[in-house]
Amino acid sequence: MQDREGKVIFRADKRDCVRCDAGFNGDESPRIPALGEQVMDPITAYQVTSMLQGVVQRGTAAQASSLGYPLAGKTGTTNEYRSAWFMGYSPSLVVGVFIGFDDNRSLGEGETGATGPVPIFMDFMREALKGQPKTEFRAPKNAKFAMVRGVREAFRPGTEPKFTAPTAASGPQPYGAAWPDGKVGPTPTPGPGKPPSQAPDIGGLY
Repeated sequence: MQDREGKVIFRADKRDCVRCDAGFNGDESPRIPALGEQVMDPITAYQVTSMLQGVVQRGTAAQASSLGYPLAGKTGTTNEYRSAWFMGYSPSLVVGVFIGFDDNRSLGEGETGATGPVPIFMDFMREALKGQPKTEFRAPKNAKFAMVRGVREAFRPGTEPKFTAPTAASGPQPYGAAWPDGKVGPTPTPGPGKPPSQAPDIGGLY
């Protein structure tokens, strides 16, 4: 911290920081080296981001995908619609939007994280990302990927699904096994003049 004359009167930590003691001259702010221990495995972090990308791509925040940038996030809504929020981020910017009254009264029926906070997030990010490159979230180099129900998912090495093609030894599936009753072909329908069997009377049970 500096006084009005630019003299350093307090330093919060001891990290080396070039130009931190200099007065402001219009240049970009100094970058302070990161300090602390890693708290999450990179693959786990990427898996979480991948899941939260799904919220934007095909979930409650899908409208944000219209911005055309790689985004991830999560909507939230409390009981009785008292509060609503959206925490969203790009690879370089995190934005949180929270809506609620100070007296904790309801926002109104149907006021969810998708209806209020997400549009606000979109208005902000539309300007914040304007002209910026559409950078994808970076996956750890040792992550493994597999398609799960049409979605590309990340896995820790050794945990990804294994898909094996049938071998000559196992042979093809018997044709009859494709039908539930083991008989080849669909179940025959009653011919003309032969009414289908009636179900037993169970009206007294329902």
